Amino acid sequence: MDGSIPPPSGSPGASSTVPDVVSLLNRGEIADAVALACAALERGEIHSLLLNLRAFRLEQEGDARGALSDLQRAHELDPEDPSVSNALGLILAKHDRHFEAMKAYDAAIEVAPRFAPARFNKGFAAEAVGHLDLARQCYETAVALDSRVAEPFVQLASLAVRRGDMDEAIRAASEALALRPNHSGAIRALVAADIEQGRLPKAEARLEALLGHDDVSDHERYLAMGLLGELRERQLRFVDAYAAFVNGNSAYYRANRPKFGSQGTALSAIRWLTDYYRATPRIPSSPPEQYRSGAAGHIFLVGFPRSGTTLLEQALASHPAVTTMEEKEALSASVRAFMADPQGHANLFALDGAALEEHRMAYWRSVAEYGCAVEGKVFVDKLPFHTLKLPLIATLFPSAKILFAVRDPRDVVLGCLRARFRVNPYMIELLRPEDAAAFYSAYMNLADLYRQSLSLSVCDVRHENLVTDFDSICRTVCAFIGIDWSESMRAFASRQQVRAVATPSGKQLARGLSPEGIGRWQKYADQLAPIMPVLVPWVDRFGYDR
Repeated sequence: MDGSIPPPSGSPGASSTVPDVVSLLNRGEIADAVALACAALERGEIHSLLLNLRAFRLEQEGDARGALSDLQRAHELDPEDPSVSNALGLILAKHDRHFEAMKAYDAAIEVAPRFAPARFNKGFAAEAVGHLDLARQCYETAVALDSRVAEPFVQLASLAVRRGDMDEAIRAASEALALRPNHSGAIRALVAADIEQGRLPKAEARLEALLGHDDVSDHERYLAMGLLGELRERQLRFVDAYAAFVNGNSAYYRANRPKFGSQGTALSAIRWLTDYYRATPRIPSSPPEQYRSGAAGHIFLVGFPRSGTTLLEQALASHPAVTTMEEKEALSASVRAFMADPQGHANLFALDGAALEEHRMAYWRSVAEYGCAVEGKVFVDKLPFHTLKLPLIATLFPSAKILFAVRDPRDVVLGCLRARFRVNPYMIELLRPEDAAAFYSAYMNLADLYRQSLSLSVCDVRHENLVTDFDSICRTVCAFIGIDWSESMRAFASRQQVRAVATPSGKQLARGLSPEGIGRWQKYADQLAPIMPVLVPWVDRFGYDR
């Protein structure tokens, strides 16, 4: 439902070829229309429709930069052509420029409010940056405008699974399958609902059929194998569950690892940062911030993925004095400037007051762009991988406090192997057991070095204690960040309270506090044995029983 091939348009520009192109489009002869448009542009004709069509060809040929250039020019020629704005949004999204993409979709929606593809595509971009409630609204509007297309229903079903609303997942997935039988995304949503609601034979039959299709993509198979692992767990077949998780991960690793050959992965950054901080004496505190965001307090919630950050964030989000931002990167400009290599990193500690304020304001502008209203609130920025950016945090925000989530390393690594992530330079390290264990160890070692070198105010929050002694741990956390305890924090799991969350934890959160994930690694002790020598030092370091 991307709407990337435009409807015939009378948009401006100087071209005598446009009527013939429009005629071909009206007859559905897309390839001929594209060829004619490209030839006209080569002759020097200019028109937004011609540029849009050439951008379509360039994108198919893998020239994303050329496609983006053509669409930006087309948008300049005719900013009120919804097909051009929509196509521009699509190419921006493929460059991971999702906020700009949403603005392009908004331009299309403003002039064509009933153009359903722009609504759907805006939802997809919103989902990519973690605005899941906005994504849901966009998909629902797309359905209301055109209920003949399956994809919005599929995305609604996927979001429902993420927040644990299985009845809604079934409804939306069934609507999608009525339109497109065998849609893999809809089938996965039904499988997740079947597993959650105990219909295990039905889940098995659906998965067997889905995995038997020859045209299942690498990503779809990866997701389906994760569901197969969950199913085997529910059947108490833990050897088979582990095999499903790991085999699915390994195949997805092989398909994706070449993408990171030249730029490297997060582990390469951890290595040079580790060398840097082993050789670096304690770094003095930065001068306090001059720019005031209006927030009553500033907290960074960090740790390692699957360490319990989402549970703590959701509990804090239920407090009337707190606003939280979940899994959104607001430090990207500073990361590019100071976290790419050792020389750039050294420049971080030489910043003067004006340069510090510039980067601080860039952060708060990003926070505002994500839609976070921080005025008068204690603001919690939750992103586990902010752990690696603690030098930025200590330098730019010396008054900020750090909540560091801790969990049994064996459950953490197992949780990463069980989860299904978007592949990026961080998550590629979590697909294979040996990589995940090595990454965890290197990551936590760097975190320890940071604590020795940087001026940080840190409170460790043990996940197991939060689950089993919720009120007491929350009181401690509240005291650390400077707010009073509120009983509203207990309501995080209610249907009214739980928000859409951008991590794999939504289904678990909807059940409320549950110890089911504590000590799960014991069911997989034999399978995890090869990586235990890497994890045991951290098991001892954090005081967990062997």
